[in-house]
Amino acid sequence: MPVLERHFDLPLSNITVIEADDHEGKFAPYLAQGMRYKRISLTPDNLEAMLGSLLQPGDLCINLTAGVMP
Repeated sequence: MPVLERHFDLPLSNITVIEADDHEGKFAPYLAQGMRYKRISLTPDNLEAMLGSLLQPGDLCINLTAGVMP
């Protein structure tokens, strides 16, 4: 989050973190400032529907996954 805050001038209410595991507590300071958190396991079968419900034209989606195997 510090990198996003440093390089993007936008309110935290415009940021949604999506992850399968529950790390919501680590984001508590950002959630208190309006960031959104979704615990969702994205799969090829639900990717379009899940992201389609969150993204609008002009939005930016950043994938920060590491070590994910298909």
